[in-house]
Amino acid sequence: MGALIWAIVALAGISLIFELVPELYRLIKLAGAAFLIYLAFRIWRSAASEPTTTDEAQGAQKGSAAFRLGLWTFISNPKPAVFFGAVFAGLVPVDTPVPWLVAIIVAVFINETGWYIVVARAFSLPHTRRVYLRMKTKLDRAFGVLLALLGVRIALT
Repeated sequence: MGALIWAIVALAGISLIFELVPELYRLIKLAGAAFLIYLAFRIWRSAASEPTTTDEAQGAQKGSAAFRLGLWTFISNPKPAVFFGAVFAGLVPVDTPVPWLVAIIVAVFINETGWYIVVARAFSLPHTRRVYLRMKTKLDRAFGVLLALLGVRIALT
């Protein structure tokens, strides 16, 4: 959904708005960077903790809460807006008919949804889970650092 929102916003001309009002872009960028650094801190802090089982996790976070966290995580990163804005500005003519614009949005949705289904399926397999659980602390800390660095980079660029 986050990619879908950024794609729609990009097609609606947010990149032009960001060019005209750079302060708005900086504000969104800094808010996104702060959220990414916050997530990195939470990942680092919980890296050594034992993961919960699926049943425990369902009790800890309902689907709607997980959806909101994922959506805000994606929306807080302004890079997709820049990416979609650049791609659409270069490849989608201004006079593109509305049905084609809808088709582009549908294609983005299918692509993003398909990718996350593949990732979710891969991590639901016992072998993948065992490998991850063996390396959980190191992987979580590494990705926490990478996420923090991404947040810092977004804030400084």
